[in-house]
Amino acid sequence: MHQFLEYTVSGLAIAAIYAIAASGLVLTYTTTGIFNFAQGAMAMVAAFAYWQLHVAWHWPVLLSLAVCLLVLGPLLGVLLDLGVMRRLEGAPEPTRLVVTLSVLVALLGAALWIWNPRSGALTRRSSKAP
Repeated sequence: MHQFLEYTVSGLAIAAIYAIAASGLVLTYTTTGIFNFAQGAMAMVAAFAYWQLHVAWHWPVLLSLAVCLLVLGPLLGVLLDLGVMRRLEGAPEPTRLVVTLSVLVALLGAALWIWNPRSGALTRRSSKAP
């Protein structure tokens, strides 16, 4: 019974994450007419930036969170809107999909370039004894 409850709680948490992501995709498509595949990559960049500010640079939690949510997120959204998304008005649907996939790949590449996974920063931090 204990294992059943654990799986139920973790399943509900995962389902809530999927529901939030799906509602974000639906909201974006309804308001802009563009199915934005790069939405998750934008969240990844914000999460990595939070890690950089809080863990690597030792900023306070609230300040790191405020910078990511109130400065970085809106700035990234405005840059993508002005630089990429507004130019897609009137473009065919396949073009819109390919462009958002390209933004996804570009954000993943930028994140790999900025936060090199081979540097081992996350591994070194997690391997320390508490």
